[in-house]
Amino acid sequence: MIIHKLHVEGYKMIGEPIQLEFPEKGRIGILGQNESGKSTLLESIAFILFGLGKGAGVAREDLVTWGKDKARLGMEFSSGDQRYLLVREISVSGGHRAKLIPIIDDRKDTQNTITNLTEIQKKIEEITGVDKDSFTKLVYIRQKDLDALKELYKSKREQLVNKVIGIEVFDQASSKVKEETSEIVGQLNENRPKLENVRINKEQYESKLTRRQSFENEVKDLKASFAGKKEAFEKAKKELDMYDWLSKFKSKNDLVNSKESELSGLESEDRRLKELEDQLSKYSSIVQMNEAIITNLQGLLPKYQGIETQISNIQRQIVDTQAKRDVLIKSSGLSDKEAEITTKGLTKKKGSQLRKTGLAALFGFISLFTVLINPLLVSVAIALFILASYFFIQYLRMDRLLSKATFVESTNLQLDGLKQKLKESSEQMDALRGQSGFNSSHQIMDELNSIFAIIKDQTGLETFDGLKAVRNRLEGEVEPIRNSKPEQRVKNLQNDIRQLKDELQELIKTKPEIPDGLSYDGTKHKNAEGVFENTRNEYNKVESDINAKKELIKELDTHLDALKPDFDLFPSLEKKVNELDSKANLLHMVDSELSETSKELRTKIIPQARYIINQMLPTLTDGRYSDFEITEDLKFKVYSVEAGDYKEREIFSGGTQDQFLIALRLAFTQSILDSRVMADKYSLLMDECISSSDEVRKQGIFEVLEAMKGTFTQIFIIAHEDISNFVDHHIVLARNPKGYTEIRSKSW
Repeated sequence: MIIHKLHVEGYKMIGEPIQLEFPEKGRIGILGQNESGKSTLLESIAFILFGLGKGAGVAREDLVTWGKDKARLGMEFSSGDQRYLLVREISVSGGHRAKLIPIIDDRKDTQNTITNLTEIQKKIEEITGVDKDSFTKLVYIRQKDLDALKELYKSKREQLVNKVIGIEVFDQASSKVKEETSEIVGQLNENRPKLENVRINKEQYESKLTRRQSFENEVKDLKASFAGKKEAFEKAKKELDMYDWLSKFKSKNDLVNSKESELSGLESEDRRLKELEDQLSKYSSIVQMNEAIITNLQGLLPKYQGIETQISNIQRQIVDTQAKRDVLIKSSGLSDKEAEITTKGLTKKKGSQLRKTGLAALFGFISLFTVLINPLLVSVAIALFILASYFFIQYLRMDRLLSKATFVESTNLQLDGLKQKLKESSEQMDALRGQSGFNSSHQIMDELNSIFAIIKDQTGLETFDGLKAVRNRLEGEVEPIRNSKPEQRVKNLQNDIRQLKDELQELIKTKPEIPDGLSYDGTKHKNAEGVFENTRNEYNKVESDINAKKELIKELDTHLDALKPDFDLFPSLEKKVNELDSKANLLHMVDSELSETSKELRTKIIPQARYIINQMLPTLTDGRYSDFEITEDLKFKVYSVEAGDYKEREIFSGGTQDQFLIALRLAFTQSILDSRVMADKYSLLMDECISSSDEVRKQGIFEVLEAMKGTFTQIFIIAHEDISNFVDHHIVLARNPKGYTEIRSKSW
């Protein structure tokens, strides 16, 4: 693929249109300072060819120049004798359009323009022989990706090589074979278990078919003995039915007699219940009518008797106390008037006499002292002393009376208390009489005796308590009889007897043939049951065996119906599985052959790459390194002339390793592209790959690139230093005042 023209506008830092028409041959240097847009120019070529791609990891707004709403890019290129114009437009808002236009005789073939993105991608890969991954791993070499080939997985590297050298048909064929193999293996995996299940079902079908025939033979043998068993069973059943009927008839007849006897007893019990209930009702009525009155009278009687006894006792105590008082008065010698004086009054009179005695004596002494002055006062003094003596005698007399009056007064107080109690008891009696209407306990007793006499006339019982005791006893007798519901039981028994008699009539209608004079015999009945049971068991066993065999045959028929499809399917399914197995083995063999053929073609790449590297190595390294050994996984070691031995890449400096990696990438890419089935001229894009090389190494790199013109007719080389002396053509890029990339100069 050779690039003829390039148009970029609004892509990253190339904000304003750049139009370039490149020389078709030679080394083209793209120069400029850092951040001048050199790498962006080469990236635009990759973007034009392959678009956004899947999983690009770059947002649209990062691809479109800041402040712009879309990017427009176009490139005219050729591959072999075919020439195309590829135009792409990407919008920040999400639009992505492209057109691939063939150019024939310098004119656009618009009728055959492709606008579908997927179809364009497919066509680009067909035209160039590389996809986006192959492009970035082979012809687009960047300083940071020098070791990109080594980082690829082996299988990925093999796919890349096959695609580029044009033998991807082997991969496609192998993939197709693998798909078919996987599909067939899937069918095998699906059909083998199915075949095994069908085989099992087939064997089960054959086994069950044999068993079914065996059961049919057994049923045939059982049916032969079934008729005799049935005849014996029916005879035994007839005899048993006869004794069963006699047993039922006797049982029901006996039951009727038993229930009629029971009915007679129940009717007697029912009559007795009615008699007891009548007597209980009478006694309960008398108790209910008199109980409240008697209870009230019996409650009043002790109250009357208590108050009457209390009054009688108080009256007796008053008489006794008055007699005692009279004796005390008489023995003390007190007059009736003195006896009436209280101790309080005597005490007052005693004090008065004492004060009078003191005053009379005091005045007497005063008069006695004044006699010396007036002798006439002697008689006054004597008179005063006589008066004092009188008052003192009265005082002593009052003192004696006071000691005697204390006992009398105590008796008087006791007598007053008894009179008060008598008054209170009389008031209680009056109140009780007013409430009850009875004057005395005797009147109450007369009323009670009158009631008891009436009760005795009605019941013959002497006491009311006796009447209640009889009533309670009657209740105790009536309750259990009443709870047993004799009347209801009588009705139930009558219904039962009626029903049993109806059943006897119905039983008579079903009477079997019974010899005249034959009566029920329990022993013979039991023997008949034994004979019947034995014959029935034998009959049922044969019948059960026949039915069981028939059920087994029926079940086997169900199983055979279910298994029959697999029995019929087995031959064809077995044949199908064998055919699939043979086809799978054949496809495995074909896949192995395709893999070996692809491998043989691919293995030529490494020796060819080693040959190319060893041709360019002395030139690249100024003769310091002469032999380069490379393994299939792209690990390498280099023969050092100075060391006289092979050394691993890790011991060399970073710049030297970059030289080796450049040589490896160039050689590997050239050997792959030269091995293409349809060889072509190619462009090579190198981005900052010489930045770590000194002047001598640069010279060697450019000499190698010159030697590779046979494969890479057009080589783009980016550098931030001046390499115009090393290239055939060059262009200088810079940033304008807006920050956009612009072309400062170019040499063609």
